[in-house]
Amino acid sequence: MTAAAFRGKYGCIIDSGCQFITSLNFEFIFAPPFGESRKMYMQWDFHFANDDYTLWPQPFYGKYPHLAVIPRKPFDVLSDSAENLLWWSPDDTAFVSILINFIRGFSKLLPEKLQQFRAFIDKQLARCQSFIENPKNKLYHLFICILSTSLSNSMIRLESIPMSRRHIHFTIAELQRRVLDFEALFRFNDVIYPRIIGELPPVTETEWTIGAFSTNSEVIQNFFRGGIPVWFIWPFASLPNVAVDNVAEMMFPYQVHFLDVRPADPPFEVAFTGSATDLDKFLGFAQFIRSYDSIRTGFDKSPHDHSEDPATRSSLTSVQDFQQPGNPFLASKSVPAPGPSSKRQPGSSPLPSESIPTSGHLSTSVIRRQSGLSSTSAAGSSNHQASHQNHPCKHSLLKPS
Repeated sequence: MTAAAFRGKYGCIIDSGCQFITSLNFEFIFAPPFGESRKMYMQWDFHFANDDYTLWPQPFYGKYPHLAVIPRKPFDVLSDSAENLLWWSPDDTAFVSILINFIRGFSKLLPEKLQQFRAFIDKQLARCQSFIENPKNKLYHLFICILSTSLSNSMIRLESIPMSRRHIHFTIAELQRRVLDFEALFRFNDVIYPRIIGELPPVTETEWTIGAFSTNSEVIQNFFRGGIPVWFIWPFASLPNVAVDNVAEMMFPYQVHFLDVRPADPPFEVAFTGSATDLDKFLGFAQFIRSYDSIRTGFDKSPHDHSEDPATRSSLTSVQDFQQPGNPFLASKSVPAPGPSSKRQPGSSPLPSESIPTSGHLSTSVIRRQSGLSSTSAAGSSNHQASHQNHPCKHSLLKPS
């Protein structure tokens, strides 16, 4: 089974012929977010386009492996179902206007949509409470407590405070991020990780999740065993030694129906500049989101001030999985030469170590408190030969022509 993880069922050449990418368990090849100095913006839909871990595969994060288990929107989800709320974007018909002291411009969601959200969020909060009460989940107690409180607060604001339609859309996007984080963490903890270490039987088909890019062979094997979509990035010199069954076309953000790459109007400022492998991007996203969700006062330098104060800069840095020479995420021909940055030391595990998962909406202090907590590395093996004849990707992800 582990040998099968390195046989490319699908593959294509990337990075102007300097690299190639393969995947055994997913029939589409997504364009990796290459570049050391990527400028990451919030788009029209209040997500971060192909830099958003809830929508597009990212480099594997050894600290936060559950992000690869973020659910991908099903093709057959009903538009009026509770599940569809995870990917729903409001249009003008979803609002009711409210006049406050003869001032126009405030709105709330339609009562029936608010009720649908409330029922869905209450269900998620109940799952969180059940998860926390389980002693085996002690490692994630702080993370879930903070995330569930944040989720509850966002829902209360959505119900209680008249806002601009733009701000309602922003609040809905935040609710969706938090619930997707929950879903991924629960699934990784209860199903995926037990598969990887041999406590549960191996998979027979690939999960319909976001997945991850990796250059680490152990990550490829673990995710293949766990049933998570994973794309192996190879140096071009390795091509003669790798079997590839089918040549696939690269899929770019503007081609797929689930990603909105329209810039906001007016456009947002840059939330973070750097490599997709830099964990400081989560801190940058968190700071940007908090600044957008705050009222500007005379205490603020600017609406979105991201100046780097050495005393407050996060200690989280680049991911070990991409620190070896030839890292395509750090060595793109289209970006300037690397500047000074802090690097992690070699030797970290390709599965959770040093900390519990987190993501962009958590505060700086919460992100820092993750260090010092640890969990075990993956172990065990399986003699499974995966079968992907009934792959869940039965429909094209491409936008209609």
